[in-house]
Amino acid sequence: MIGNNVPDAYTPYDIATGPAGSPHATRSRLGWIVWNLIRKDSITETNAVVNRAQLTAIHENNKLDSLVRKSINLDFPELLIDDKKRNSIEDNYFLKQVNESIEFEDGHYQVALPFRNKEVKFPNNVSQGLNRLKGLKKQDDKESEV
Repeated sequence: MIGNNVPDAYTPYDIATGPAGSPHATRSRLGWIVWNLIRKDSITETNAVVNRAQLTAIHENNKLDSLVRKSINLDFPELLIDDKKRNSIEDNYFLKQVNESIEFEDGHYQVALPFRNKEVKFPNNVSQGLNRLKGLKKQDDKESEV
């Protein structure tokens, strides 16, 4: 039976009953469980009427979360939910590149840019930089006149 090793999850907090022989419900940490459902051999009507509906917030989310994690870890040890953050393959690749390229020169650390492909060739954009510099100088000259 699922959840059999977590008896606290089924501790009843509230019970809703009706007349004798009618279904009743029990509220636990996991929600409402309906008991004594009408079986096919005793059905006289094809429609059922719900006389009660209630929403309740779970106040102990952390406790419930830890119970669910514990249950999953016991039922599926190969998954082992442990909340430890692990590095991805890309994180490990980045750290390897940083560790291999880090240098300390003139009181500063220098690290190579962490590109996937080490043979990256950038276009020559000196002219764009100079045009930007001229534009900034013109803008600065206009502001200093005001």
